[in-house]
Amino acid sequence: MKSRIRLTLSQKYELADRLRLAENKKVSKRLLAISLRHYGYKIADIAKIQDVSERTVRSWIRLFQEGGFDKLTQLRYDGDRHSRLQPYLGHIRRWKHAHPQGSLLELQQYLKEEHGLEVEYSWLYRWLRKRGLWG
Repeated sequence: MKSRIRLTLSQKYELADRLRLAENKKVSKRLLAISLRHYGYKIADIAKIQDVSERTVRSWIRLFQEGGFDKLTQLRYDGDRHSRLQPYLGHIRRWKHAHPQGSLLELQQYLKEEHGLEVEYSWLYRWLRKRGLWG
C-alpha cells in the first residue's frame, strides 16, 4: 500500500472541520499528519514535526487509507494490542532495581545491546510511565 495521500475536495473540507473541532491531542496529531502528507511532506519530516516515529506516521496513513477519517480517529482498538516490550518487563524491572539512578537513555541502550530492541525514547518513556515504572 502506497503512503501517498490525495484528498478529494470534500475530504479536505472534512479534514478542516475535524481539525477545528478536535478536542483530543492524539486525534489532532493524526489529522495533521494526513494533511501534511497530502501536501507532500515526507514521512520523516512529519515524524519530526509530530515528535513521533516514522513507523507511527506510516501506521496513521495506513489507518486512513483503510477506513478514512473514522478509522484514523478511533483511539480504541478491538482486542488487546500487545507491546513488544511486554515479554521484557521482568528484565526491565531487574535493570531498574540494579540501577536505581539509571537514566532512561541508559535503559534504552541496555534494551538495544542486551535484547536487540530498538525503542523510541519518547515511546519507552510513555510505556514505562503507564505501568508506573518511571517517574
